[in-house]
Amino acid sequence: MRYHCQINLFAVALLFTLGGISHSLLAKSGEAATTQADDWSIMAAFLQENQFDVDMATIAVKRSAGKDVKDLAEMIVHDHTQIGHRAEALQATLGWKQASQGSAAVPPARERVLAELQVTAPHDFDDLYLQHERDFSKGFVHVVKTQWLPTVQHPQFKAFLTDVIKQLDEHMAHMSHIEGIPDPLQRH
Repeated sequence: MRYHCQINLFAVALLFTLGGISHSLLAKSGEAATTQADDWSIMAAFLQENQFDVDMATIAVKRSAGKDVKDLAEMIVHDHTQIGHRAEALQATLGWKQASQGSAAVPPARERVLAELQVTAPHDFDDLYLQHERDFSKGFVHVVKTQWLPTVQHPQFKAFLTDVIKQLDEHMAHMSHIEGIPDPLQRH
């Protein structure tokens, strides 16, 4: 009887242990799902922001009067279109459902910026575009560096964002050159 009682206690202890392990595994798989959801949400926001920059630059390609501004806009359209393709390929590689992208998801403030760029007088357009582009780029780089990169868990996504930041920094340097503002990354 004593032996039978010890076996039952052992069985109960084993069940509690296995229950604790399975609970721990379930919690970790829940964390993994949450982490993937967080990364997926960041990817969706990234694609939306990237598309907004393409949309602004596309307008600038059509409406800019200055060669330097038009060249900057063409570079942004090209580079950000490629970045968008790379992001979509990364989603496919990671098996993530494709995050929405495009003008349907554009917040009202962004719609106003795009509308303003469409109707601005030609002699004011380049300055307005450069202002919007500079403000957007600074904000975008700040969010990627301070919020998204520290949060992203998937190593490939983190590497992708790190690479994109380098490209955005190059765009900022090019924009500063156009505006006659010294590039703080270059030493004189």
